[in-house]
Amino acid sequence: MSRLPSLLAPLLACSTLLLTGAPSHQAPQTSSPASPAFTPQSPAADATGLLDEILARLAAAPSAHGPGIQWLAMNLWQKMGDGENSFEAHGRLVRGPRNRLRLEMSLRAQTTVKLLQVCDGATFWESLRIGADKPVRSLYPVPQTAPDQQRFLEEKTLADLRPLFERIRAGLRNPVQQRGVWQHVQAVRIMGDWKPNDSIPCELRTPLRPRACHVYLEAHTRWPFRIEWWGGERPSDPPTLLLEIEFRDVVINQPPSPEEVARLFASPAAD
Repeated sequence: MSRLPSLLAPLLACSTLLLTGAPSHQAPQTSSPASPAFTPQSPAADATGLLDEILARLAAAPSAHGPGIQWLAMNLWQKMGDGENSFEAHGRLVRGPRNRLRLEMSLRAQTTVKLLQVCDGATFWESLRIGADKPVRSLYPVPQTAPDQQRFLEEKTLADLRPLFERIRAGLRNPVQQRGVWQHVQAVRIMGDWKPNDSIPCELRTPLRPRACHVYLEAHTRWPFRIEWWGGERPSDPPTLLLEIEFRDVVINQPPSPEEVARLFASPAAD
């Protein structure tokens, strides 16, 4: 169970499908191949510029692509089955200026896991409960310099969407975009080959490896709402949906009241 803190949040931070710990370890099994729930309505076109636009819009500072994101609140959902580990998780992220954040996640597998992470900008608290056990609480001082702060938060939690999409931008090969419909939603799908992390030792790799990544944007707002990783044990295998992540009920740049800010970013021990 010692790897559970590194399973929930960094998975969302895009250490996806390359983690070796899980709350329920099962014998390797292959999921049934699935088909994308997307109906293309336009020819495929290069998506390199669109990925750069997403990164620019996710920046905190204003730019030609948007006003910048100071406050962000959203619900999170993800489902994973990589041949060894299978679980479903949901939660909520609230992120504000000066490295303030609150992440609550609940993971369902053979054992229920609840994770709460809170940062007020100076101190990072974490509370982890596994099943009926008492919560294990930890606290860490946040580094003082901006580069160290970013590195620290990326290692500990999902502090922001931009680092996630920076890794997607770096991992996608030959990305293309198409307009279409995803489950009755007008969307733009970006898809491309995924470069696996070959630095992980062979004995620690999961049986099913990601080989393609799909990113879905709302057609009107161009806001990302879903990410999929597809793969298999061998490149010739039919693709299997390994990991799904969704960002739901997104609220941008609407700061909470001072009372709510004080509640959200208080030490978990005060909850």
